[in-house]
Amino acid sequence: MANHNHNTPCECEEHRHLQDSGRQRSFYLKWLFSILFVFVSFYILKPFLVKQLVNRGATYMSYSMYDEAIRQYKKAIFFDKENSDIHTFLAYAYRSKNDIVQAKLAYQKAIKLNPKNKLALLDLGIMYFKEKNYKVAIEYFNSIIELGPEDQKEMTFNLISYHRSALYMLAVCHKSLNHIVEEKMTLQKLLRFYPDDQDAKKRLSELE
Repeated sequence: MANHNHNTPCECEEHRHLQDSGRQRSFYLKWLFSILFVFVSFYILKPFLVKQLVNRGATYMSYSMYDEAIRQYKKAIFFDKENSDIHTFLAYAYRSKNDIVQAKLAYQKAIKLNPKNKLALLDLGIMYFKEKNYKVAIEYFNSIIELGPEDQKEMTFNLISYHRSALYMLAVCHKSLNHIVEEKMTLQKLLRFYPDDQDAKKRLSELE
């Protein structure tokens, strides 16, 4: 007589349970792999995305489309919140559309992220100078001067010498406040670093 192997109801139920558990485990692993893939892809592509958004902002700025530029810079900041340079670009866009309050906030954020951000320090100092708030402007110009002159590598990438500009603006601030002694000392310091500065030479000769 043939020996037939019949599964009991308990064995069938256990088999189905194992199959369901296997499918759930497989689904979970696929889901986890997909999340990891998206995260890794985003991490790798994020710098390129941020760069593209910043370049778009610069293009809009070149056409004086300040609102569009601001939108692009804000998107870039969303992906790279700690980037001091992008906050500086945003500040300049606000400044260009004469939104002084937002420009100051963006510059201050840029400086908070990077206290050595010379462009943000100079621009913010000039903004306060234009408002005739010379004492605050002096603080920003002094912050640049304390960082010292740029080396050759920095000047390769910079259009101007922030150190030289800060010394010049500091002298102008002292002149505006009628601080003759401080103005004279600042001009002398400027000429020690940049002896070819004709404006400084002319003003210093007037004071002597």
